[in-house]
Amino acid sequence: GNLVDNGYLKNDVGGFIDPLRSLGLFSLQHIPTNFYYYFLASVEPITSNISVHLKFPYIKYSEWGLSLLFVAPFFLYSVRSLKKTTGYLKSLWLVVVVTLFVQLSYYAPGWVQFGPRYTADFMPILYLLTLYALNRPKLTGFQKILITVSSLFNVYLLTTHILLQG
Repeated sequence: GNLVDNGYLKNDVGGFIDPLRSLGLFSLQHIPTNFYYYFLASVEPITSNISVHLKFPYIKYSEWGLSLLFVAPFFLYSVRSLKKTTGYLKSLWLVVVVTLFVQLSYYAPGWVQFGPRYTADFMPILYLLTLYALNRPKLTGFQKILITVSSLFNVYLLTTHILLQG
């Protein structure tokens, strides 16, 4: 066998994924696509047969992924930890950035998922960075509202996805 052959180049992934993989398992060419699905991808409208008229449940998420900013906007608070210059926080950010770079250069953003699939690899570290960024021991009213609204939004999207499948 080959020590660096993990089988991913030989898997029959077919469909939409195969052309992406033909660009390379890891490639800088994948970064724009993955960046879009990780950070910019929004919900999609559900339209009726009469033009652009929305019908219930009105919106859905793309099975390619939904932006981390839509799924978990509270993690934006982690950016505030950049103001603190401890070696520990710098090392946490380094791990997030290196992991994210590798994931962004990977051939597939994921498939049939809610949110950016591979961000789960650095989510625990991002959580720690968010905790370090918070200045108070208690959440502010706005922070509580942000968490509640984003949670309800996620429940809505997941519930309507199940309804659309059934």
